[in-house]
Amino acid sequence: MKGQPLRFAADLIAPILDGRKVQTRRILKPQPPQTTSGWLREMGPNAKWVAVEETVPGRPPRRRVRRATCPYGEPGQTIPLYDEEGNAFALALLVGLRLQRLQDISDADVAAEGCVNQTTSRGGFLPGMPIKSIFALSWCETYGARAWAVNPWVWVLEFRMREAIVAAEVDPRQQDLLASPQQSRVRTGLSI
Repeated sequence: MKGQPLRFAADLIAPILDGRKVQTRRILKPQPPQTTSGWLREMGPNAKWVAVEETVPGRPPRRRVRRATCPYGEPGQTIPLYDEEGNAFALALLVGLRLQRLQDISDADVAAEGCVNQTTSRGGFLPGMPIKSIFALSWCETYGARAWAVNPWVWVLEFRMREAIVAAEVDPRQQDLLASPQQSRVRTGLSI
């Protein structure tokens, strides 16, 4: 089954290719109710994520089960990474997957997102600004002014680069993974 394309802005391609960006977050759609407090993963093949909902005091207990399947892939799968125009630029191994609230991101996860603390104010960031604040500003630039405050549930995808892709003729073994049949692969030398 082909997954939804995992697209990246042009300025994120170099950090991905050199291994500085190994995580990405994508908004879960549709968002579950506010009473959702967490997610559990079912066991076995074709396992889905199941929402844990809190009971609201004064209301009957909820027995509804909400399931979610990551549209980008499952751990252990090799997935193509695309630029904004839909051209595959790399193949990556998906090594981790979880659901969490956006603001629950740790400083280590911000670093894994490829976000670095600027030492100058050239990029609009102030020296010494907390790295999580830099990530929040970047998130709002991408998704809108209130996107951080909304604190949506997000898919957290952790990946390792396998191969960079350059324009040429495609390797027939990878053709089904790629959106553009005019591309082929080149080894990067990065280890997984």
